[in-house]
Amino acid sequence: MKIKQVQEKIKKEGLDAFLFSSTVSVFYLSRFRSTHAYAVLTPSEKFLLTDARYYERAKRELRDWEVILIKSNPVRTLKNFLKERSFKLVGYEEERVNCTLRRKLRSRDIKWVGYANFLKEERAYKTKEEINLIKEGVR
Repeated sequence: MKIKQVQEKIKKEGLDAFLFSSTVSVFYLSRFRSTHAYAVLTPSEKFLLTDARYYERAKRELRDWEVILIKSNPVRTLKNFLKERSFKLVGYEEERVNCTLRRKLRSRDIKWVGYANFLKEERAYKTKEEINLIKEGVR
């Protein structure tokens, strides 16, 4: 899996963490299908935040991820999660975050850095697993 490459890139950019909010990126990184989940990667950790509909399944399927339950307001949960871990510099998918979410994520404690196509290089080269998923999708 390309997670290690992504984590190295996060480290190289000097980020404490990176928030992946698009369903496409969350699936790409975790292989977990959900209509409501966020992936937060650090140079050494993997977190998936999701609501009660997906929480138990995510805990079962993502054994090497820390799965966090979103109990109420997703934005508040995200901000509190990031603050509790003292993440100060956090990247986000610039092309995937709408203006409303970006405004709601604003915080004195967190500096947000937008990146366009952060996963572009990793997604350009396909692993055998990815090729099999493409073939399955074609079928």
